[in-house]
Amino acid sequence: MKWWIIAKNTLGNQFSIKKTLGYLIPILVVTTILFVKSAHLHTQFTSYPEAVAYYTSLYGVLSYLIVAGIPFLIFIANLSATSISKEINDGTALLIFSRPVRRGELIIGKFVGLLLYSLFLSFISFFLLPSFFSFNLNMDATSYSKLLVTSIVGWIYSFFPAIFILSLGILFSTIFKRSGIAITLLLILVMGAFFLPFMTRVIGKGVGIKADLGYLFGSNYLNLYHIFGLWLHKAHVETFNYFSGTFLCASHEQCIFVPMNFFVNVILFLSMSSFFLFIASFILNRMDIS
Repeated sequence: MKWWIIAKNTLGNQFSIKKTLGYLIPILVVTTILFVKSAHLHTQFTSYPEAVAYYTSLYGVLSYLIVAGIPFLIFIANLSATSISKEINDGTALLIFSRPVRRGELIIGKFVGLLLYSLFLSFISFFLLPSFFSFNLNMDATSYSKLLVTSIVGWIYSFFPAIFILSLGILFSTIFKRSGIAITLLLILVMGAFFLPFMTRVIGKGVGIKADLGYLFGSNYLNLYHIFGLWLHKAHVETFNYFSGTFLCASHEQCIFVPMNFFVNVILFLSMSSFFLFIASFILNRMDIS
């Protein structure tokens, strides 16, 4: 269980007030401002249930794009991209391996520690935001409860892109001694996952389903969203589709959700992450760090 000791140390090293609040405060402030501003732009509803559905759906889109989306993934990518290379460059890896610790245990320990910290960040974000929204818009208990359900969906979903980005970041950190290369590659990957579907549909005028990373993320999120009895409001379908490519749209009003099977999607994420960690361990085992 030496990997668990490494995981606890890794987790503990992340909990600096400056770093944690430096991430959380902008996320909470920006998401709250976007939610409140967007809510004020759309005030004409035919019924109370439609208003609740609109607010819930708006939060769902912001959750996908921001709270568990681009800023979240870039932040944790930066953590993972330096996780192994820093230990090697600083000489601490040599100290660690002078003890009865297998190199694969360092990989697993780093991954678990960073994953726990990532889930902590997303948990705090998701379960503070409904209170901020309700305070600013004076929402009732029904609306607040729906926002909480959306938070639960978002937090569960955040596990899947997190394990993908963290495991790939650890692999890159094992391959490249210069962390800047690993960070750059991960940044390109994250931005591409969200903006490649956008460019395909806006610039390339594409309408078909393309099984890219954005589609995998979007399918996973909306499948969870539907499992919890939530549905995107028609006003938000096109926006979500721009950044995920999970709908086939004949027009702005006629869009059909075409997801990957949820269980296949989950197995795919777990398999890719396990593969990345296995390759990272394989490379580290054959690396001369003396």
